[in-house]
Amino acid sequence: NSMRISSKIESPVLENTLPFLCGSSILLQWSYFTKSDSSIVQLSEDKEFRAIKQQIKISKTNVIINELKSGATYYWRVANYSNHEQSEWSVSGRFTVLPSPILVDQSKSITIKEGMALPLKLEVYSLDSVQYQWKYNGVNIEGATAASYTIQDAQSTQGGLYSCAYKNQCGSAETSPIYVIINP
Repeated sequence: NSMRISSKIESPVLENTLPFLCGSSILLQWSYFTKSDSSIVQLSEDKEFRAIKQQIKISKTNVIINELKSGATYYWRVANYSNHEQSEWSVSGRFTVLPSPILVDQSKSITIKEGMALPLKLEVYSLDSVQYQWKYNGVNIEGATAASYTIQDAQSTQGGLYSCAYKNQCGSAETSPIYVIINP
């Protein structure tokens, strides 16, 4: 009742090989030219498939994999199965689950004297590019689209509430308020 590897059964061809995705689920698809009874799908976090995270025997040519870890890279492969014989494994596919950006650090509330520089900054962890938008009292500051924003000659009228919205392709967030007092 053991499974034999057979060259008579053709290996499947992976169809969706997106390198990155957002979220915790993915639809894996494959095709084959010779009809088989079912397919065996393996998912692993190592490309040699030493530790199989999930193995599914399925009669369709697609499967949804859930509960993927944010920031993890996964490898997957498929073999066809028919009459207790298995094809060679397909070439493996690879994808990384991108996390939403994570705020590491941000400027604290500050009191300065008029005429001084007001440097504001944040540090965000992300596996892909991040877009920034600084705000003053809830309104976007035109051109303030970097991880730092500095007012060189701060005036008392520029005191108030500052924050920064940041996003990548997988999510967005905003810093907690940075209260700025500028004394004359």
